[in-house]
Amino acid sequence: MEGLFLQLITYGSFVLVCFALGTYCAARYLGLWGILLAHLLVTGVIIFLDVQWIQEEMTDPTSRADQDLVFFVGVMIRIVVMNVILMPIALSGYWRRVAVASRADATQTEVA
Repeated sequence: MEGLFLQLITYGSFVLVCFALGTYCAARYLGLWGILLAHLLVTGVIIFLDVQWIQEEMTDPTSRADQDLVFFVGVMIRIVVMNVILMPIALSGYWRRVAVASRADATQTEVA
């Protein structure tokens, strides 16, 4: 399991921060549709980065890397793990959206 988390770090801190910020902002400002959109975008970026990486590895004549079923299973596992890690961030953004909306509704009913 530790190796899986180390593989996620190879995306780089910039990409991981973008994943977290994008997921939070999408959930905060777009609600449930934002959560879905953010997770789909993260999935697309992970697939893009992994395919780019494996194709670069395949150009090295000494490398034994290839795009086979095992590679795609690994990509799917990384997608699931990353989206599970991002889910609490998405839920906190959504919770913040709901809390602000309920506070605004309470303020409007007090004024009226």
